[in-house]
Amino acid sequence: MYVYLRRCFPIMLLLAVVLVWGSVGICSELPSDVALADQNEEEVCSIERQLKLAMEMSDTTQAYQTISKGLARSAQIGREDMVYKAHMAMGRAAFNYGHFVKALTSVAVAQEMAISSKNWGGVSEAFYLKALIYAKLKNETELLSSVKGAAEYIDDIHDDSLSVVVASFVARVFFDHQQFKSTYEISLKGLSFCKAQGQTAQKALFLNFLGAVCDEWGLLLPALEFYQKSEFESRKSGDSSLLSMSYNNSGLLYKKLHRFDEALSFLMKSMSIDKQRNDTAGLASVYNNLGILWLERGVYSKALLYMQLSYNIVRDSGDSTMISTAYNNFGDIYFAMGKMKQAYTYSNLSVEIDQRGHFEPDLSRSLQTRGRVLASMGRYEDALGDFQRSERLCLNNRLTEDLADLYKAMSDLFHLMGNHALAFDYLQKNNAILDTIFNERLMNQSIWISVEKNMVEKQKEIERLRVESRQNAQELAEKQKLIYRQEIFQYSLIFAVLVAVVFMVLLIRSLVRIKLVTMKLKLQNVDVAHQKMQLEEAIEKGKEADRLKDNFLAAMNHELRTPLNGIIGFAEILENELVDVVHAEMAQSINQSGNRLMTTLNGLLNISQIERNMVEVNYTIFSLTDMVASVVDRHRSHATDKGISFEFHHSGNPIRVSSDETLIERVIDSLVDNAIKYTMEGSILVSISGVKSSIGYQAIIKVKDTGIGIDTENLELIFQQFRQVSEGLVREYEGTGLGLSLCRSYLTLLGGDLKVSSRRGVGSEFTAVLSALWEDIDKPEGRFTRRPVTTEAMVAQEELRLVLLVEDDDINREFALYTLTGYYNVIVATTALMAISLAEKYHFAALLLDINLGRDMSGIEVLHAIRKMDGYQKVPATAVTANALKGERERLLSSGFNYYLSKPYSRKDLLALMSQMLPE
Repeated sequence: MYVYLRRCFPIMLLLAVVLVWGSVGICSELPSDVALADQNEEEVCSIERQLKLAMEMSDTTQAYQTISKGLARSAQIGREDMVYKAHMAMGRAAFNYGHFVKALTSVAVAQEMAISSKNWGGVSEAFYLKALIYAKLKNETELLSSVKGAAEYIDDIHDDSLSVVVASFVARVFFDHQQFKSTYEISLKGLSFCKAQGQTAQKALFLNFLGAVCDEWGLLLPALEFYQKSEFESRKSGDSSLLSMSYNNSGLLYKKLHRFDEALSFLMKSMSIDKQRNDTAGLASVYNNLGILWLERGVYSKALLYMQLSYNIVRDSGDSTMISTAYNNFGDIYFAMGKMKQAYTYSNLSVEIDQRGHFEPDLSRSLQTRGRVLASMGRYEDALGDFQRSERLCLNNRLTEDLADLYKAMSDLFHLMGNHALAFDYLQKNNAILDTIFNERLMNQSIWISVEKNMVEKQKEIERLRVESRQNAQELAEKQKLIYRQEIFQYSLIFAVLVAVVFMVLLIRSLVRIKLVTMKLKLQNVDVAHQKMQLEEAIEKGKEADRLKDNFLAAMNHELRTPLNGIIGFAEILENELVDVVHAEMAQSINQSGNRLMTTLNGLLNISQIERNMVEVNYTIFSLTDMVASVVDRHRSHATDKGISFEFHHSGNPIRVSSDETLIERVIDSLVDNAIKYTMEGSILVSISGVKSSIGYQAIIKVKDTGIGIDTENLELIFQQFRQVSEGLVREYEGTGLGLSLCRSYLTLLGGDLKVSSRRGVGSEFTAVLSALWEDIDKPEGRFTRRPVTTEAMVAQEELRLVLLVEDDDINREFALYTLTGYYNVIVATTALMAISLAEKYHFAALLLDINLGRDMSGIEVLHAIRKMDGYQKVPATAVTANALKGERERLLSSGFNYYLSKPYSRKDLLALMSQMLPE
């Protein structure tokens, strides 16, 4: 070993000299670059301090000069990021000093730089500063455009605290401009930013925005949940103003839910906090809300007391709008008390203030109040003048809900004036606006469900990108540190012995590799844990979304079916009994519109059942040919009325299938109805044939038309839920976009398929494919027939049988009573206690019980009480309900009922049921 080292020593010494010489050359060059980098970093820090100092200067000239120097120095060292910051600083300074034109110019330059360098976070910040400037200039169009730009790139802002500030401002502007969907989305993003920063006060503010949006959309329960979360975060942050706001909003929401005690409790809590804070504006608002609450309760003394307290505050503030509102509220209270002289005085004061201030929305409401007072005083012409002025203002400012109230008041006025035709016209206008408001809220609720689903997916993606960004930044920083350390080690070890250098380098590299491997393992473990937490949160949110959707569908099912029963039922009666042809056609239109709305409701429920795999399939063997023929016959008159040639072709032998006859009939009916709907002229051909294939015998049903046709790129779009080729308010054809989606879903469920071929302007051909039975085998032992239901008068008996009808809804009760009168002796009960009392007094042959009878007892409890009476153990009883969801029929039959009838039902349905309950 010693000999070996002696021989190698000259070579090692020569290599050491060469390396030392090279290192001297390298070191002579590197320090200049390092020194230059260090000098640039010091210059950047100096410029940042300079810009920060300029923002705190009171002298505008000095501030502008300081920022200009920083801008010039940034350009000299070639730092575009500092040039951008300098322009933004100039814009902020000009904004603070009120030099808005100069501010806009500087921000525009900074924004262009951010766009060119793809600094999207900087673009969002520039849009935010622009929005602040336009808000000061009261340029609403540019303000809204700027906040949209800030919202678009807000995810690219790397400073979460700045993201929270931008999101809160953008949410407020969107909400003030009634951009509720955008408000909802940006508030959800703001919540995610708050979680990263732990800002509970800002979190409470965003939760308040979310609650307000849900409140506007008619989603009262989600709104209440958001307000409760806001209350919790407000308490945690210690911000009493936000806590007062949460209490006030919760109180107003409980007032809408007609829960007076809860509303009063929350409003009193808000009042207590505002008194402690000496917040006069908050007290004026909560006093006003308490006054309105007691007015609706009918306690006028307390309503006047709180309204007077509110008025005292706004009078001292000099706010004309609030003073006018207070006067108008006084007018409403005195009007409700019947003191028309005082009501006229205050409402007239409100009108005068609004006219002077040109507050058109407030003027519209004050004119309505004064008009109602004048009408009660018998001054009909003056009242009509106020109402007509209010109508113009409502139309100009799109005050939809106020316009609905106005048309109702005008209808009452014309009724008092004896002009019943105009009274009826304005009542129709009122109903039309109420229908529009209801449809808008229903659409908003659908939007909310869609936004919730999309935002959950977007939030998961944003969180994933944030985690990856942070991980990449950490890895880059660590690598830079490691590289810097390695360079230091290399420069210092060049002057050491060559052998020691080699061993040290090898050792360092080994340590670095071990450290990198360990770091990667730790990062992977953290990533796995984080992904698991995200997955659990996503699962919980998905379950919550499904629960909300189920509750919404159940509520809509009951609330729509109950009034539809009365609408369709009485329309059918009027259509059959009206002598006047014009009026009979009107009744027919009402009946058709009700059935159309019922079809839409059923489509929504069917889509929900398909999505949750809750569709029941009842397989029977039936003739598909006969069924298709019956569908064609049912639609033939409609096609003839439109002047369309309507033909049906089928093979010689009838084709039989083993499937669900009801679902197949729905599919064929929908395809034929669509063909007639979208064909203006030409012909429609419905054909059925059997084809042998490798998978067996198949039935092919084709519906071919010469209608408008479909572009190739839209062929798959028509099978998506809620989609049509023409969409929006200007779409050419009405419909929900559910028909073809349901058709394909049903056929897929039954093992079939639905295909389409079409050309724009030529026509379309829809092909339904089903598995069929071979004609020479699998022949059914018997045929399934449907028992026809007749509406002919029953055979008169010497004494009509006694029937108990229990129904709390006026319209449905009158319809059922009208239908059964003449056939049975019907006694009506409107409450549960009344029904039990009548059952004790009389012995009924049959019972018709509505399930939802209000707070006291349900129809099930009434049945159980009657069953305990003597002679009622075997009396047939029918459950009448608007809840047609899956499982409801089985639940009611298992609770003791013999029959089940879902709303809406027709006269034919009711008479057929009675013939089963009481056969001749």
